[in-house]
Amino acid sequence: YEMTADGRIFSDGLEVVILDVRIVPPAHEGPGQPPLTLNEWLRGSLRRLSACLKTMGTNLHGCPLSVDAAYVSPENIDLIEQLEMHLVSKLSANRKVEGDVGGAIMAKVGYFAGLAIFVEHHRCRFLPGEDGVEYQRNTVHVPSLRRDVLAVTFLRETDFVVYFTTKLGMKTITLRNILRYRWQLERIFWILKQDIGIGDIHNQKENRVETRIYLHLIFAQVAREAANVFNCSPKDIIRSIRCSPKRALQELGFHSAFATEQFLGPVSTTPLAA
Repeated sequence: YEMTADGRIFSDGLEVVILDVRIVPPAHEGPGQPPLTLNEWLRGSLRRLSACLKTMGTNLHGCPLSVDAAYVSPENIDLIEQLEMHLVSKLSANRKVEGDVGGAIMAKVGYFAGLAIFVEHHRCRFLPGEDGVEYQRNTVHVPSLRRDVLAVTFLRETDFVVYFTTKLGMKTITLRNILRYRWQLERIFWILKQDIGIGDIHNQKENRVETRIYLHLIFAQVAREAANVFNCSPKDIIRSIRCSPKRALQELGFHSAFATEQFLGPVSTTPLAA
């Protein structure tokens, strides 16, 4: 897995360091025991991370864990709760929930949320700092997960989406921030893979591998920030740099020894380049 720190935020009065964990199980080769599933790798990685942190005198207690809906299972949530963490994820449309909407009802998530909005629209609230975004909170029981969760429905212009957390008292703005930062991390990885094409790293020297990863992360973040400034996509920025690095960097207000017609002397080491 890859783990990258992406700044700090303050949530519910606590300082939170956002991490992204990528689970990449190896392919099965030859006879023998089948490889672990993604969910098995996730649980194993969480246990190893927890054990590692204990050796440093700290732990994962109180940390939120945001995962794709494919990783939402009773076994995963059991471990997450054992570690005293809180899960945040999207509720799959095919999951059934039980709750009170003018009476007890069991239905699939989409039907339940739609009915709750229709029957109890007076409970919808506007999300602070989000223009025009409404939300509704419902505590529901999810039979397939064997527990109660907090389901938060976010109303958009033409539809709605339902997310949940195992922490029943979590603030809506906190849940929204967790999802937003996870999406930003996902965008960085998308740029790295699809736009920059980071590819495989075959070098065996740890410092060179780390330097290359950091350089790619810096480049991805610069492309993302520049795209916001110029109202285009990161791919447009990267394409411009590849086609005409000197002109692109001048437009961005940057200066580089690698993008000039004048020879400014050797830049021999990777750390200096970084």
